[in-house]
Amino acid sequence: MPNYDFLCEKCGAEFEAFRHINEDGDLVCPKCGGKARKIPSLVGFTIHNTNANNRISDAKKEDAEYERKMKEKFGIVGIDRLRKSTMKEVWNDAIAQEGLIKEQFAFQQEDKAKKTAAKMNEWKREALKRTASRGREMKERKAKEAFEKRKISLSSGKK
Repeated sequence: MPNYDFLCEKCGAEFEAFRHINEDGDLVCPKCGGKARKIPSLVGFTIHNTNANNRISDAKKEDAEYERKMKEKFGIVGIDRLRKSTMKEVWNDAIAQEGLIKEQFAFQQEDKAKKTAAKMNEWKREALKRTASRGREMKERKAKEAFEKRKISLSSGKK
């Protein structure tokens, strides 16, 4: 038996009920007891068009292959198609502008290397500051200890 959707005219509650396909008439709302009428609902079946599914599947496979080629040749991942319908079109444009893409990629790599080197230099400076600060603290502590030893030896009369 099919499942139908009903709407209560009194309280506005929606609910489902199993009814025979030939059975007409309204139901009673389970919440308030008011009159409920059948409302249109989505169809519960799917049409499988294997021809269309195969074409979509083949297109996805082809796109994946061209994405792999783009990654191998240019090192590009996560491609925005920019109004191109297939990755094959993107690939053809990339091949046509290969020199420009390689130049941009090299610039990005160089910029990334510069930023990394600057960050490492900053870390080195910070580490040297911490080391210098610890060295000063160590010297001050030793000087203070030596002063305390001399103070004790002077007060006891020893030299």
